[in-house]
Amino acid sequence: MMAERLSFRNITALAPMVRVGTLPMRLLALDYGADVVYCEELIDIKMAQCERVVNEVLHTVDFVAPDERVMFRTCEKEKERVVFQMGTADPDRALIVAKLVEKDVAAIDVNMGCPKEYSTKGGMGAALLSDPVKIVATFGEKLLGMFSVIMPISVALSTFGGINGYLFTSSRLCFSGAREGHLPSLLAMIHYKNCTPIPALLVCCAATIVILCIGETHNLINYVSFINYLSYGVTIAGLLYHRWKKPNLYRPIKVSLLVPLSYLLFWVLLLGFSLYSEPVVCGVGLVIMLTGVPVYFLGVHWKEKPKCIYKFIERATYVGQRLCFVVFPQIDPIENENPAEWTDRSSGRSSFSANS
Repeated sequence: MMAERLSFRNITALAPMVRVGTLPMRLLALDYGADVVYCEELIDIKMAQCERVVNEVLHTVDFVAPDERVMFRTCEKEKERVVFQMGTADPDRALIVAKLVEKDVAAIDVNMGCPKEYSTKGGMGAALLSDPVKIVATFGEKLLGMFSVIMPISVALSTFGGINGYLFTSSRLCFSGAREGHLPSLLAMIHYKNCTPIPALLVCCAATIVILCIGETHNLINYVSFINYLSYGVTIAGLLYHRWKKPNLYRPIKVSLLVPLSYLLFWVLLLGFSLYSEPVVCGVGLVIMLTGVPVYFLGVHWKEKPKCIYKFIERATYVGQRLCFVVFPQIDPIENENPAEWTDRSSGRSSFSANS
């Protein structure tokens, strides 16, 4: 008979308590309605020396140390509900203990939160948070054996959906920026047959590879997260500003003002916490964003560039077109009308206020 899968959603649990979470207490908690019960934290060094003994008198399974002390005792009644909590700083010993008790418990929990000195001094508890890879990576490698190589592959495969979205959005950002004249015109071109912004995709790909080669992944994630959230907040603030200054602009999607205002409030709180907890990361993120200011003034605002620069850009654009088979997209006829303001149709006014 297959064991029922242990769930941690909306449960009542007996937390692990030193010298309290023994078998009688756990059984009592189950009788009073607990869904999951934890044993007290047991150190891997002591458990690794234990022998599994079936106690025919008490109808329990005992894990007995060499000095005949019972380090852990469980029974059939709690088998599908008991979580074995382990204190460890060594993945090899953790695996030995896990294999020793795996048939008699529902789950195994590695204590990574205990702040007490007796735990952290030995590299256990909260000390593991300083280097979680030490436990997780080695434990997975030992547990899965030759199949451990599947884990990084499966993780990489799970990111394909997000990467696909980023490929669409990031390249289209470059494409739109180039159409507005903020980036080289080559990036505003699309494949003549497939209508794909190939130059914009290649630039984003090259920039990503360079950043990955010169940066540490964890820091890059923090930088990008801060920059993204800062951009989201500024975008919402811009929408609110336009809603105030130009209330008649056509809005295909309409929501209550409470939605953007609530988002902006939480955004300010999260941004404030980020600046307080990670000032260096936030500072580097701001510096990365500000690097676009001189690029804007040199590339966009400065109109009277030397002729050699224009010739170089023209030549690079020509070569890029030949290599990527790209051309400028067909202009939408509506864009040629250049309306001064596209008004809200529900206001009863014309869709275009230009020349009206």
